Amino acid sequence: MLTERPLDMEPRPAAGGASVGESPAIDQAGDMLPLDPALHGRDLLADTDLTPAEIVTMLDTAAALKRLRADHQAHSWLGGKTLGLIFQHPSTRTRTALQAGMEQLGGQAIFLGIQDLQLRRGETIRDTAEVFSRYVDGIAVRVEHRQDLVDLAAGASVPVLNGLTSFDHPIEALSDLFTL
Repeated sequence: MLTERPLDMEPRPAAGGASVGESPAIDQAGDMLPLDPALHGRDLLADTDLTPAEIVTMLDTAAALKRLRADHQAHSWLGGKTLGLIFQHPSTRTRTALQAGMEQLGGQAIFLGIQDLQLRRGETIRDTAEVFSRYVDGIAVRVEHRQDLVDLAAGASVPVLNGLTSFDHPIEALSDLFTL
């Protein structure tokens, strides 16, 4: 069973001399800073889409947000943002984590299961992504075939996050790294 790393543990050295747990995500006044501009608007389709430095940045940001939550400091880092969830398969942990995370960060999530989509009526996954992109700021998907993920990302005008394919699960990989 995986356990969470205590917040008061000393940070571990990371690649490039930075330490996971140091918080570039919070400024001197305690306000959240925007995520690294190099990460803004990008898809996360595969485990290899992020550089080691980008992974450290994401983990540092997650640690800063977790500390704010543990200290009961209100923030709405994703205030006004909506994450669309398109899942072709049932999910417990990924769906719950994404929905809870969006709410905890001030945003909201909209879930569509396979029965809610028009794919069985001839709409392509690319068309679904194009339409859904008009209403959300990002799309997390759980699909069986990697090509469906690629097609969805090609049709979307917002960032797409891979919530599981038969190929990989980068959201879970980041979560596992943060837990370690």
